[in-house]
Amino acid sequence: MTAEANWSPASLAELVLALADVGPLEVTDDIRMRVNACSDPEQLRVWASRAMQVTDPDALFAERTG
Repeated sequence: MTAEANWSPASLAELVLALADVGPLEVTDDIRMRVNACSDPEQLRVWASRAMQVTDPDALFAERTG
């Protein structure tokens, strides 16, 4: 189990945005609003795992496959 497994959605949203800020993605107001509006911890964890690697919002918010 990871440390963020017990984090609130608000804390996970902050993590996503913090990671995105140091990655190649330009964090716009639209991205901030979408991340902050999400209340699904699992979805926020997926976004956090992508946040430092993606260069566009479509890649950050892409549907999970598999």
